[in-house]
Amino acid sequence: MRRVDNITTKVCNGCKIEKSIDNYWFSGHKRADGTRTYRHLCKDCYRVLGTKQERKRKLKKYGITAEKYEQERVKQNYCCLLCGEHESKQRHGKLVVDHCHDTGTYRGLLCSSCNLGLGKFYDKIEVLKKAIKYVKDSSIRHRNKLTS
Repeated sequence: MRRVDNITTKVCNGCKIEKSIDNYWFSGHKRADGTRTYRHLCKDCYRVLGTKQERKRKLKKYGITAEKYEQERVKQNYCCLLCGEHESKQRHGKLVVDHCHDTGTYRGLLCSSCNLGLGKFYDKIEVLKKAIKYVKDSSIRHRNKLTS
Protein backbone atom coordinates (compact mmCIF):
# COMPACT_ATOMS: atom_id res chain seq x y z
CA MET A 1 0.00 0.00 0.00
CA ARG A 2 1.33 3.41 -0.98
CA ARG A 3 1.41 6.25 1.48
CA VAL A 4 0.56 9.73 0.20
CA ASP A 5 3.17 12.40 0.92
CA ASN A 6 1.86 15.06 3.27
CA ILE A 7 5.10 17.06 3.25
CA THR A 8 4.44 20.67 2.25
CA THR A 9 7.68 22.39 3.37
CA LYS A 10 11.32 21.53 3.84
CA VAL A 11 14.44 23.33 5.13
CA CYS A 12 17.16 23.73 2.50
CA ASN A 13 20.61 22.47 3.56
CA GLY A 14 22.21 25.31 1.58
CA CYS A 15 20.39 28.52 2.48
CA LYS A 16 18.78 27.09 5.66
CA ILE A 17 15.41 28.59 4.71
CA GLU A 18 12.18 26.64 5.05
CA LYS A 19 10.47 26.60 1.67
CA SER A 20 7.50 25.00 -0.01
CA ILE A 21 8.21 21.51 -1.38
CA ASP A 22 7.54 23.00 -4.84
CA ASN A 23 10.94 24.73 -4.49
CA TYR A 24 12.75 21.35 -4.48
CA TRP A 25 13.40 18.86 -7.25
CA PHE A 26 12.20 15.31 -6.82
CA SER A 27 15.30 13.13 -6.36
CA GLY A 28 13.99 10.34 -8.59
CA HIS A 29 13.82 7.88 -5.72
CA LYS A 30 11.03 6.66 -3.49
CA ARG A 31 11.16 5.24 -0.01
CA ALA A 32 9.99 1.71 0.70
CA ASP A 33 6.65 3.12 1.87
CA GLY A 34 6.14 4.81 -1.52
CA THR A 35 6.81 8.41 -0.47
CA ARG A 36 8.94 10.63 -2.68
CA THR A 37 12.34 11.91 -1.67
CA TYR A 38 13.49 15.40 -2.58
CA ARG A 39 16.92 16.91 -3.15
CA HIS A 40 18.67 18.39 -0.11
CA LEU A 41 19.13 21.81 -1.74
CA CYS A 42 16.34 24.06 -3.00
CA LYS A 43 16.19 24.89 -6.72
CA ASP A 44 17.79 28.32 -6.17
CA CYS A 45 20.78 26.85 -4.31
CA TYR A 46 21.22 24.14 -6.96
CA ARG A 47 21.25 26.79 -9.69
CA VAL A 48 23.97 28.79 -7.93
CA LEU A 49 26.03 25.68 -7.19
CA GLY A 50 25.55 24.30 -10.68
CA THR A 51 26.50 27.55 -12.36
CA LYS A 52 29.76 27.84 -10.41
CA GLN A 53 30.74 24.21 -10.94
CA GLU A 54 29.77 24.29 -14.61
CA ARG A 55 31.79 27.45 -15.25
CA LYS A 56 34.89 25.96 -13.57
CA ARG A 57 34.52 22.72 -15.55
CA LYS A 58 34.13 24.55 -18.87
CA LEU A 59 37.04 26.90 -18.25
CA LYS A 60 39.28 23.94 -17.42
CA LYS A 61 38.05 22.06 -20.49
CA TYR A 62 39.12 24.94 -22.77
CA GLY A 63 42.44 25.44 -21.02
CA ILE A 64 41.84 28.78 -19.35
CA THR A 65 41.75 29.73 -15.70
CA ALA A 66 39.20 31.86 -13.90
CA GLU A 67 41.85 34.62 -13.75
CA LYS A 68 42.38 34.45 -17.53
CA TYR A 69 38.60 34.57 -18.04
CA GLU A 70 38.40 37.75 -15.94
CA GLN A 71 41.35 39.30 -17.81
CA GLU A 72 39.65 38.57 -21.13
CA ARG A 73 36.37 40.12 -19.95
CA VAL A 74 38.20 43.32 -19.04
CA LYS A 75 40.20 43.27 -22.30
CA GLN A 76 36.95 42.90 -24.28
CA ASN A 77 35.33 45.69 -22.23
CA TYR A 78 32.75 43.11 -21.03
CA CYS A 79 31.35 42.89 -24.58
CA CYS A 80 30.83 40.08 -27.07
CA LEU A 81 33.62 39.91 -29.67
CA LEU A 82 31.09 39.49 -32.51
CA CYS A 83 28.05 41.65 -31.86
CA GLY A 84 29.57 43.98 -29.27
CA GLU A 85 26.67 43.58 -26.83
CA HIS A 86 27.55 44.18 -23.18
CA GLU A 87 27.37 41.14 -20.90
CA SER A 88 24.88 42.88 -18.61
CA LYS A 89 22.28 42.32 -21.33
CA GLN A 90 22.88 38.57 -21.23
CA ARG A 91 20.37 36.24 -19.63
CA HIS A 92 22.97 34.80 -17.25
CA GLY A 93 24.93 38.03 -16.94
CA LYS A 94 28.25 36.75 -18.27
CA LEU A 95 29.93 36.10 -21.59
CA VAL A 96 30.52 32.50 -22.59
CA VAL A 97 33.75 30.83 -23.71
CA ASP A 98 33.93 30.23 -27.44
CA HIS A 99 36.18 27.42 -28.65
CA CYS A 100 37.29 25.77 -31.86
CA HIS A 101 35.24 22.61 -32.41
CA ASP A 102 38.16 20.87 -34.14
CA THR A 103 40.91 21.55 -31.61
CA GLY A 104 38.91 22.49 -28.50
CA THR A 105 41.10 25.58 -27.97
CA TYR A 106 39.84 28.86 -26.58
CA ARG A 107 39.04 31.64 -29.11
CA GLY A 108 37.36 34.38 -27.13
CA LEU A 109 34.31 35.41 -25.15
CA LEU A 110 30.96 35.77 -26.88
CA CYS A 111 27.36 36.38 -25.90
CA SER A 112 25.35 33.16 -25.80
CA SER A 113 23.41 34.06 -28.95
CA CYS A 114 26.54 34.52 -31.07
CA ASN A 115 28.15 31.43 -29.55
CA LEU A 116 25.09 29.28 -30.28
CA GLY A 117 24.83 30.72 -33.79
CA LEU A 118 28.45 29.86 -34.57
CA GLY A 119 28.03 26.44 -33.03
CA LYS A 120 25.07 25.65 -35.29
CA PHE A 121 27.35 26.18 -38.30
CA TYR A 122 29.96 23.76 -36.84
CA ASP A 123 32.78 26.23 -37.65
CA LYS A 124 32.34 25.53 -41.38
CA ILE A 125 33.60 28.67 -43.10
CA GLU A 126 31.97 27.85 -46.46
CA VAL A 127 28.57 27.42 -44.83
CA LEU A 128 29.04 30.71 -42.93
CA LYS A 129 29.90 32.46 -46.24
CA LYS A 130 26.75 31.01 -47.81
CA ALA A 131 24.72 32.24 -44.84
CA ILE A 132 26.13 35.76 -45.26
CA LYS A 133 25.31 35.71 -48.98
CA TYR A 134 21.83 34.38 -48.24
CA VAL A 135 21.09 37.18 -45.77
CA LYS A 136 22.49 39.86 -48.12
CA ASP A 137 20.56 38.53 -51.12
CA SER A 138 17.31 38.18 -49.21
CA SER A 139 17.53 41.74 -47.88
CA ILE A 140 18.17 43.00 -51.44
CA ARG A 141 15.13 41.02 -52.69
CA HIS A 142 13.05 42.43 -49.85
CA ARG A 143 14.11 46.01 -50.62
CA ASN A 144 13.34 45.50 -54.31
CA LYS A 145 9.84 44.26 -53.46
CA LEU A 146 9.20 47.36 -51.36
CA THR A 147 10.28 49.74 -54.14
CA SER A 148 8.45 48.04 -57.02
